[in-house]
Amino acid sequence: MAVEIESKTRVTDREALVATLRELAGEPVADVITSDAFFDTPGRDLMADDRGLRLRLKKDATTGAVLKSIVTYKGARAAGPLKRREEIETPVTDADAAAAIFDRLGYPRTVSYDKRRTTWKLDGCAVELDRVPLLGDFVEIEGPDADTIRGVQAKLGIADHEHLTDSYIAMLVAELERRGITAEHIGIDFAD
Repeated sequence: MAVEIESKTRVTDREALVATLRELAGEPVADVITSDAFFDTPGRDLMADDRGLRLRLKKDATTGAVLKSIVTYKGARAAGPLKRREEIETPVTDADAAAAIFDRLGYPRTVSYDKRRTTWKLDGCAVELDRVPLLGDFVEIEGPDADTIRGVQAKLGIADHEHLTDSYIAMLVAELERRGITAEHIGIDFAD
């Protein structure tokens, strides 16, 4: 069983964080747009259980061409200071067929959104700078254990930032409700 261990914090100055990553000899890995589609029962049973079924398309940030399609199951979060949950992923060659299978099994697409993700490697962790429509900029640090993640947070000067445990999709759904917006897809400008 794969376990995802990560921290997520809001970023107020993305450019300063990138400058710090460069100073620390962080390794830039990728700059992509991810299109995340979530599937659930009509009653949102998975979301109510803090679980998720996602189909992610990773796209080139410049051209929008699909680079990879991945199906992910996310289990409920475990208690603790960092977000820790079961995560099972597998690549798929036909995203439309995967979506159709989910639908036929009673898990239709509920909502989808695009986000810009720039990934860096630092001290054995993936440092992902995310720009999410309607929500803003965030940094997720995923690593092998809590101590390694906390060390990277300290080096980046964000150890004292508020740690967020909600998923982007949960935050987006709440924001849409707050604004009174009904949307099936929240996009992002590829030039953003």
